[in-house]
Amino acid sequence: MTETDAQVVRVPQDVLLDILAANHDVCLQILQMMAVRLHLTATHLCELSNLDVRHRLYNALLRLSRMDPANPRVRLICPPLTHTDLADHVGARRETVSREMSRLIQSNIIEKTSRAITIRQPYELTRLMAQVFKT
Repeated sequence: MTETDAQVVRVPQDVLLDILAANHDVCLQILQMMAVRLHLTATHLCELSNLDVRHRLYNALLRLSRMDPANPRVRLICPPLTHTDLADHVGARRETVSREMSRLIQSNIIEKTSRAITIRQPYELTRLMAQVFKT
């Protein structure tokens, strides 16, 4: 899903190499984009390897959320992801994610509606996330 209009173009390898050789700026932008994607992939792989499901979920909720323009003290995930989507994102079973989401809702850390997942206490979620590095 894109935030703006986008087009996908399939270009043969030799044509792409000609474009890159002739346009330094295009080459630099593509390299920068690939470096960012490689960094994100390496970070995600480290999370999958080193964090338990609970902390991967906390981290994913924080990473996927955006500040609420109406209330900068909370963060939103709009539209809300299903428990299945979150489970796929963190490499866990849906049941495990559902159980942890219920616990976060009961603790009043998050609120889930049909329109958004609201992180009511992002600092508490960050604190919970940071506990993994203390042990």
